Amino acid sequence: MSNCFRFMESDPIRHIDSTLRTAPYRMFVGHSLGGLAAIGALYRIPETFNSYVAIDPSLWWDRRLLLNQAKAFFERPQPAGRKYHPDDSHGSVPMIAEYDALRYIFAGYALDVQRAISAPAYLAAHIRRSVEADGLHGPSAAYAPALAS
Repeated sequence: MSNCFRFMESDPIRHIDSTLRTAPYRMFVGHSLGGLAAIGALYRIPETFNSYVAIDPSLWWDRRLLLNQAKAFFERPQPAGRKYHPDDSHGSVPMIAEYDALRYIFAGYALDVQRAISAPAYLAAHIRRSVEADGLHGPSAAYAPALAS
């Protein structure tokens, strides 16, 4: 698995960043065995992604090897963003869990639409704040001053 993580943090990310217009924020989202991979990446290459979302990870895999190796991590207080969906199954939880994760991670981006309609300067300031927080550059940043006028 270590070779996979070394490969992941170098070749695909460099290729994607060099060929596509990407944001500087990276997120690893995985469900089931992909959730197991997300947790493995969190432990082995934590600096590669800004956030990790493991949805119903298969921690039973390989006689709970990853879980046993990470006991100290799980014994600490749980992260604030942890949420349990008792009414969902392994097959239905990914959609609601991803939605919840994105809302939690990007909570600061929530826009008060009514305020934006009545005060365009608020919208421009909101966009500017978001751009500065993430170091993004693009059309939304260029149009922010025009929205306030």
